[in-house]
Amino acid sequence: MMQAEHATELRALRRALAEKEAELAELRRALTGSLTTPRAWGLTATEERLLLALRRGTLMSRDALMTAVYQLAEDEPSEGVLDVMISKLRRKLARRAAGIHIETAWGRGWQLAPESARRLARILDPSLPDYRKPRARRFFWPEPAVTRLVELWKGGRTSPQITKILAQEGLCRVSRCAVIAKLHRLGLLGEGRHG
Repeated sequence: MMQAEHATELRALRRALAEKEAELAELRRALTGSLTTPRAWGLTATEERLLLALRRGTLMSRDALMTAVYQLAEDEPSEGVLDVMISKLRRKLARRAAGIHIETAWGRGWQLAPESARRLARILDPSLPDYRKPRARRFFWPEPAVTRLVELWKGGRTSPQITKILAQEGLCRVSRCAVIAKLHRLGLLGEGRHG
């Protein structure tokens, strides 16, 4: 009789535990949004929870990160563990997740740099819009402008003068930097002057 009561009690405890574990899993999904990092990064579950806690790019205190990483753990590790974990996570991110950097705000906590937070958001959810700045397009030089550029350079003109003359003659509107870059690509830069 005693065994039957214990068996019934044990089943009830197991059901209650399963319900609590499901509830905890739901809370964890709510905290992290059921996001996962790419497998190639090789993050442990704890490192992944740490990175996901930082993903919004807002400053997170030590206490907030300890809660996010260890949540309801009964035996929370010492605070020094967080420093070690952040160090390891930074190394892994540097090797495998180019462009994602954790910043330290001494005495206040940690955060992802704004560009890192945007990059991580794109990796975790590719349906998000891409906020990266478009790459600068290389200027196409019309042949008459290149011919005139070389002629002016060999005639002793400086890059600011060349820039102004090309614009005045309507050949092309470029910056001084574009003129210098073109002179460099033509192999003329070492021959004359910049200023």
